Order: sequence, then structure tokens, then C-alpha cells
Amino acid sequence: MTSQNQLLLGRGFNLRKDFDIVIHLASKVGGIGYYLDKPSSVMSDNILIDSNVLSAVLKNKINKYFYASSAH
Repeated sequence: MTSQNQLLLGRGFNLRKDFDIVIHLASKVGGIGYYLDKPSSVMSDNILIDSNVLSAVLKNKINKYFYASSAH
């Protein structure tokens, strides 16, 4: 499992070539108060996580990518 810090920094993406799919469920999480107090931080961190995961999928030529999130 990849930690949130690794996702933010774009590290930890040594995906195996025999993977058929990446299921991306990661996001920065917090309570509603945190989301209301720091909306731009939550959004920018989640965009960075999403971008890093998708870049790793493309780099490693994974053909199937499933993304689901209720965070944004």
C-alpha cells in the first residue's frame, strides 16, 4: 500500500508490469470542518495525488484505470 505522502511526492510507483488494472481510491481526507477551512489545500493535494497516480499508470502502461472518490 502506498502512503499519502508518497502519493503527494510521486514516489512509490514501482508498479508490476503484470498488473491489469489500477484502482485509485486515494485522497486527502479530513472532516467537514477541515474541508471548509482549507478548501484550496485539499483540492491542490488531491489534484497532485490524482496526477501522480495517473502518471504512474501511463508510465507503466497499465491498460485499465478505475477512479472513484467522494472527496471532490
